[in-house]
Amino acid sequence: MRDRARDGLLPRPTPEVADVCRRWDQLLHANAMGLGAQLGSDVQEVVSRAHRQNPALRERDFAQRLCQEGVFDGRLRVPDAIADMDVSADLRASRLVVSAEFAAPSDKGAKGRVGWLVRQLREAPDDLIVEAFTRGSKSPEIATLEDLREDTALVLRSRQNPPVRFRVTQRSEMGQGRRTTRKLGFADSVTETVERFYSSTLQRLRKAAPPVPKAMPDQAEPAAATDSVRLDPGFSSVHD
Repeated sequence: MRDRARDGLLPRPTPEVADVCRRWDQLLHANAMGLGAQLGSDVQEVVSRAHRQNPALRERDFAQRLCQEGVFDGRLRVPDAIADMDVSADLRASRLVVSAEFAAPSDKGAKGRVGWLVRQLREAPDDLIVEAFTRGSKSPEIATLEDLREDTALVLRSRQNPPVRFRVTQRSEMGQGRRTTRKLGFADSVTETVERFYSSTLQRLRKAAPPVPKAMPDQAEPAAATDSVRLDPGFSSVHD
């Protein structure tokens, strides 16, 4: 079935296609369990409410995309990670893609936001793809991490229009592993790509902290609290 999907020979969902889609769903769940066991954390396969309530709809949606585009996809969630991992297997291109999308820090300028990202990815692979989205833009600015290390301005359209979110993406050829020279099967390729993306990229990213509230300007003669606020005698604080 994967070979037929690769060659565009699946014109419509069939029972065989449905079986392959169930196996893909099981593979996503197995990857969540495996990564969770390594991390000692409750990693979950992300399933929409509609799909939870109607498993047949989930199976049908998987099958339609496989027949129309030759693509499997899904999402995994690691607790406290900066974002979910989107996992995609493009059978026609024989390519695996894992990505994450997250907000840029709001308290920095344009170059500072890109620098914030690059500094956290010192150990990430050079071929990691970085996309920067500005508010209202229809398409992102794109560069490899290797190029951004040399010039953070590559993904900036202007200093006055800073990125509001980033997406980082790792692509790999199906069947080719980084940790071994032997050719990997489909399931092993997916597992290795997911684990590599998490260890080299996602776990190194920290959510942008909101800016600390600034103090009010000093007053020449600050009024006492009792002069400006009259407390009800029956007032009780949360500490009570």
